[in-house]
Amino acid sequence: MRTLYVAISASGRTPETLAAFEQHQGTSRTLAVTQDASSPLASAADYALVLPAAAGESGTAVHQFQLVVAALQLLEEAVGGVDHATGMTWRRAADSLEALIDGAAAWTPAATEFFIDRPVFTIADQTRLASAEQTALLVREVARSLADASDFAEWGHSDVYLSARPGYAALAFGTSPWAGEFVRWMGARNRPVVSVGVPIAGIAPAVSIRFADDDVPAVAALVEVTVGALLAAALAEVVDLTDATRVLRGLLA
Repeated sequence: MRTLYVAISASGRTPETLAAFEQHQGTSRTLAVTQDASSPLASAADYALVLPAAAGESGTAVHQFQLVVAALQLLEEAVGGVDHATGMTWRRAADSLEALIDGAAAWTPAATEFFIDRPVFTIADQTRLASAEQTALLVREVARSLADASDFAEWGHSDVYLSARPGYAALAFGTSPWAGEFVRWMGARNRPVVSVGVPIAGIAPAVSIRFADDDVPAVAALVEVTVGALLAAALAEVVDLTDATRVLRGLLA
């Protein structure tokens, strides 16, 4: 068996995850990533990576998401030959995250303004799509607002039509080789872009949210979703992410 199937479920009991997992039993090696060692998923898998429950009551799933990303970075190093230098990466990410949260008051009001009583459209390169998807989930979960995610390549075939509507604004994570149509139509229609991390060439963002080492993909993957969490919390007028940095620092202990 040369295929490793990775199933991720915090509870280890998500029905659709278990159903997909069962199709790989006996044909692939299986790894469960979960927070419950006694769950059906962990019990049935060949290997189980049990993550600590995220501390704190932020009202969002951002901490759980960061733990999963960190776990996948370790897995990439172990079986994929990708050198993330995880120890150093997590330290840099924790420092960057702490500074981002401390400085949030400087950008949160301006960024939030574009999404009050409007849908939140998040966009990222396909390699960072999880950040866009997680942010859209946080906006729906916390702020109870409409939100949708897409990658830059897909955007040119789908959300480009939505951008013709007045009030359209986008939250963009990083840049992409496939951002051409996004740059073309957002510029032509004079639609605002709130940029997270490395900005997109050809667009002057309405708000630019930078953080330390945002040009390092492994760091950005751990940090940038916190922007989404802060935005969702601001839209819901409930901000409590004081424990977010502890998640990454706890991994170093």
